[in-house]
Amino acid sequence: MNPKIIKMMLGLLLLGLVIPAPLKAQVSGAMVTGTVTDPSGGVIAGAQVAAKNVATSLVSSTTTNSDGFYNLPNLLPGDYQFAVTASGFTTKVLSITLTVGAKRALDVSMVVGPSQQTVQVTEQAPTIQLASSTISGVVEGSEVRELPLNGRDWASLATLQPGVVSVRTHESVTQVGSHARGLGMQLSIGGNRPQQNTYRLNGIIINDYSNAGPGSVLGQNLGVDAIQEFSVLTSNYTSEYGFTSGGVVNAISRSGTNQFHGSAYEFLRNSALDAADFFENANGLPKAAFRRNQFGGSAGGPIWKDKVFIFGDYEGLRQSKGITHVANVPSPNARNGILDDANGNPLPALPSNFACPPGSTLPVPGQSNTCVDGTIAKFFTFYPAFNAGLIGPSNNTGRYAFSGAQVVPENYYTTRADVKFSDQDTLNGSWYYDRSTFTQPDGTNQVLDQFVVGRQGFSVEETHVFSPGLANAIRFGYNSSYADGQLTPAAINAAAKDPSFGISQNLFAPRINVPGLTPFRGGLNGQSVQNYLLQTYQVYDDAVRNIGKHNVKFGGTVILYHLNLFAPFIEDGTASFASMSDFLNNVAHNVTGPPDLAAVKTHHNHTSVIAGYVQDDWKVRSSLTLNLGLRYEIETIPTETNGLVANMPTITTDPNLGPFNKFYFSHNPTNKNFEPRIGFAWDPFHNGKTAVRGGAGLFDSLPLPYELVINNAQTSPFHVNAIVTGCAFTSNPTCAPQGSFPHALPLTNPPASAQTWNYVDTNIKRNYIYQYNLSVQRQLTGSLSLTVAYTGSRGIHNPFQLDDRTRSAADACPGLAGP
Repeated sequence: MNPKIIKMMLGLLLLGLVIPAPLKAQVSGAMVTGTVTDPSGGVIAGAQVAAKNVATSLVSSTTTNSDGFYNLPNLLPGDYQFAVTASGFTTKVLSITLTVGAKRALDVSMVVGPSQQTVQVTEQAPTIQLASSTISGVVEGSEVRELPLNGRDWASLATLQPGVVSVRTHESVTQVGSHARGLGMQLSIGGNRPQQNTYRLNGIIINDYSNAGPGSVLGQNLGVDAIQEFSVLTSNYTSEYGFTSGGVVNAISRSGTNQFHGSAYEFLRNSALDAADFFENANGLPKAAFRRNQFGGSAGGPIWKDKVFIFGDYEGLRQSKGITHVANVPSPNARNGILDDANGNPLPALPSNFACPPGSTLPVPGQSNTCVDGTIAKFFTFYPAFNAGLIGPSNNTGRYAFSGAQVVPENYYTTRADVKFSDQDTLNGSWYYDRSTFTQPDGTNQVLDQFVVGRQGFSVEETHVFSPGLANAIRFGYNSSYADGQLTPAAINAAAKDPSFGISQNLFAPRINVPGLTPFRGGLNGQSVQNYLLQTYQVYDDAVRNIGKHNVKFGGTVILYHLNLFAPFIEDGTASFASMSDFLNNVAHNVTGPPDLAAVKTHHNHTSVIAGYVQDDWKVRSSLTLNLGLRYEIETIPTETNGLVANMPTITTDPNLGPFNKFYFSHNPTNKNFEPRIGFAWDPFHNGKTAVRGGAGLFDSLPLPYELVINNAQTSPFHVNAIVTGCAFTSNPTCAPQGSFPHALPLTNPPASAQTWNYVDTNIKRNYIYQYNLSVQRQLTGSLSLTVAYTGSRGIHNPFQLDDRTRSAADACPGLAGP
């Protein structure tokens, strides 16, 4: 990390330890509030309320204020014993279970008697919510660890919640540029875009470089044994939650307890237990091998009983999976210049003495109906011979089927430590690391494709109780996410690493596109290389204060957001042919040369998010709670540290003349990001078995660099490819004559008007989302409840992107706007 950043973060951390100053954060622990009353319903002031964690014996305590109200914030999820003591009343002990981030209303009615006498009450976890209007659900630790999960991906359990659906399968990991949208879990929560969600682990945002869900190359989140539990907030969450306008997936890792415990495991999948898939059966291929081993272990316990606890987890994955590929390749006759028409009838053969162009021949005199260029014949090595039948009716192409091994190793580590200094001070810290690679043959079995995805981060949180009515928690975190792809670590076909096939010196075979054939995606370095690195530095602070019947939480956030992208894209160039005949005759339609790699730079995009909030949960009556909140969240205008920004000021700007904007936005659209939120929870029958809840709020979607960086990096003047059109398709004297591919191409940089340029609407509007809900909950039995809810959302000024390569500057639509 940058030393200046470290100094600034440590300074903010020290400030939060000294005073309960508001700097935002969402406390990942649970909160319990309530009122202590006597048998007549009168409030009891000065009652002692103590919550003891059964697993760790850690005790958090407070006293009720003059209104009989108490609050215990930031309690770790788990089983607790609540003891309520007041002079002249029997001590009451309740056994309850708390979940991650929950707001639990627990009112206690005392019984007159000696305080030495104890009444033990066992109360089940509530099935209705009487303290908050937020629509949410909790996936408990037992569900995370015991439900069967394909791939042991704990985040996939979020789809068990109403309003949450997975959209992970939009693209395969092997699609060109697919990792630009992130490879982790893609969830739509409440109908919102996956990039509008926030994923938190121990209160730290762990979104990936595309602002989507974290995950490995397989789209999974390992570490099932390390997750205590997680919640999914789907609608109208309170103002302490920011950096999001969709949903919130809020997880907390397991901590050690007073008892040493651990586990060791291995899960196995094997093709011996599988049936052959459709494509294997259809192409007569043997069943592909599939081996997946997931193994690991966890352990936790006390370092100092009742004081210091530690927990650690490791999980590894080793997978080798046969993937069936079917490619269209030239038929043997086509390779010999014998082409059929569309109905499968042979075209008339050329005379045996036909004079082919220089460098071309008739491979089978008397049968060949087109010449075959000698250089193109060498490129046949990149198209394996068909083995799964010809493709009719023309029979000019055939199917080449093969099973390639998809190899994925992954290693995931995490650890957590908890320290109790005193009844007023506790500290916890956590760290995680995850790295995975994905390697498999390309679509024609010429090179190995590879993606490398990794992430790591840590958090440190200190909670201090200043008085029974005032507590503060400050947290510092770091999250890093990177993805490198599409890499080509090795050649399967030796010709793919032979520079004699390259367009220019030190390059390898370019991509080739021919109608009817599976595209040959080039030799080494021929893939669409994009390397992302996201680093976020996060500081949060939450203060909680009781004022009468008001439970007030206030705080703030500082997030430094750094996103880097190195994107040379296709380094070897691309050649396109209009037909199979043109390909055989080496008549290129157009050729795009390699980029000037010396001019391709890493783009360093920076921004900062600063936010503050206040949230008042006001218990107006014993049966009615109002949730009143206001959040302000501003983002600085994203910048590129080296000035690598050149956007067209209007969509009709002539790129030959310019000038170009050296900035993304001319004004800050987040200056007025005030987000009011209101809700209520009402117990109409005063028996704690029915809840009517509702609320509405405003949530902002920030214009983060992930929306800007890819278009900026792949357009002029930072990424320019020399191009040339075949002479048969242009009147331009600078053209590619027949037979010039790949070594004699007159490649030149195109004029500015023929290059690809980026336009960003500089008058971007505030992008915000309304959320609203109304629900009725009814407890049916001690552990069963029924909920009927309506939720809705509406997005205003959502960003969009349009690619229009056919539009020139002269006829561009002046009304088009969008990032």
